[in-house]
Order: sequence, then structure tokens, then C-alpha cells
Amino acid sequence: MSGIFEIIPDADSFFGNYISTDVYTGHRGITHSVLFVFALSAVISFLAVVLVFLKNLFHKREISNLHLFVLFIFSLIFSSGLSHLIADLPQPPGVWKGIPLFYPHTSGESFSRIGGWSKIGWYDYKIFWTLFYSVSVSLLLITAVFILKKISFKKSAKLISVLIIIFNISLFIWIGRYIGNSEYVGAKQWDQEQSEYLKNSNRIISWLTIKGKDCFLKIFRIIK
Repeated sequence: MSGIFEIIPDADSFFGNYISTDVYTGHRGITHSVLFVFALSAVISFLAVVLVFLKNLFHKREISNLHLFVLFIFSLIFSSGLSHLIADLPQPPGVWKGIPLFYPHTSGESFSRIGGWSKIGWYDYKIFWTLFYSVSVSLLLITAVFILKKISFKKSAKLISVLIIIFNISLFIWIGRYIGNSEYVGAKQWDQEQSEYLKNSNRIISWLTIKGKDCFLKIFRIIK
């Protein structure tokens, strides 16, 4: 669910004009704003409440902790969408000169845009695979916590839970430093750096990366 809502801001990739800077008809427009993410979170949270009421209507059960459920859904969607906007900031400016993060705030006659820092390119294999490994490790640790709780090893479960949090915070610190020390000069330079990373990776990672990218581009072109 978090993954789905994390990519929704790029829905304008399929209907937006890639060379347009209009926030309504171009790519990286209104969907790349905090206001859009907030509105999306509110709408989905409302629909979730409606579903809960319908479920309880047919099953005749009392609704408990509904406010916590709504808060959880809203926080999940909002943080997921916001992470997408944050991840777009260090990328190249493109024709849009950043994203309208605080839409409808304006600067002169146009909407204010932030980002386009050219720290990293449109994609980064090292960040992708690092995140993939970290998610895999986190899922294994979460599974271990679940099992330990079931067999009454609650202290061990708490310790591993703390380790999961520390592990992921450390990961985000590393990503921040990695992006801060990177520099995007141009597409050719960035492609060379990414190719170098694949050369130093094992064959399976290299094969999966190339095939995955080709598959994604084919699907994108078909939908577009």
C-alpha cells in the first residue's frame, strides 16, 4: 500500500506533456506538491472510514479505535507521497526547474518551484540496490520479531525492533551523504557512472538491472 501511494505523484508521467512547465498539463506539476499529497491522504482516509462503517454495519460490531486507524492510514499515505517529492529534489531541473512543492505559492507570474539540484541523475543503481537489500534485511528481522513474540521471547523481540529502527536511520543518513557527495553533470557522465557500478557488481545484479530497466521502459511506452 505504501509503495503504491509512493509512486502516485508520477501519474502525470502518463498524461502530462514532458516539455510543458504548466502545473496542470505538464509532468512534475500539481501532483508533485504537498497539497496534492495531503488531499490524496484525506480522501483515502475518508474512504477507509466508509469501508469500516459498511463492514461494521453488516457484521453488527462496535467500532473501536477508529481515530487511530484513520491516523495510521493518513500518516502512511502522506509520508509515502512526501518521500517521492523529497526524492525528486536532488535530481536534474529538467525543463521544469524543480517541482511545485508548495503549490499554490507563486513567484512572480508563475508557481514557485523547488529542487533541480543536479546531485543525482533520474535513476541511481547503487541507491536502488542498497534500498532493496535494506528492505530484505528489515523484513527478515521483522519476521524474527513476530516469531519471538509468539514464543514469548518479548525482550529479544524488543531488542531486534530497536535494531531495525537504528539500521534504517543509519541507511537514510548514508543515502543523504551519498547524494550530498554526488554530482550530476550530464546524461552521458551519469550513464557512465551507472555502467561502472554494474561492471563492479555480480552478473545476476547486472542482468536483473538491465532487464528490469528495459521492461519498465517498454511498459511505460505502451501506456504512454
